[in-house]
Amino acid sequence: METIPAKQREKLEEIKECQEDFASAQELRAYIQGYVDCVQALNHMGLLKENGGIKLVEN
Repeated sequence: METIPAKQREKLEEIKECQEDFASAQELRAYIQGYVDCVQALNHMGLLKENGGIKLVEN
C-alpha cells in the first residue's frame, strides 16, 4: 500500500468501508430473515396462536 499514492489509498479505504457496510447489512438481513422463517414455520405447524392485534403478513 505504501507504493500507492495517498489519493488512491483514500479511495481504496472508502471502497473497503462501503464493502464492509454492505456486508454487515447483508448479514443483518439474513439474521432477521432467519427469525421470520422460524416464526412462519411455527405458525404453519400450528404452534402459534394468532393475537387479536397482530396479524402475520404473507407475501
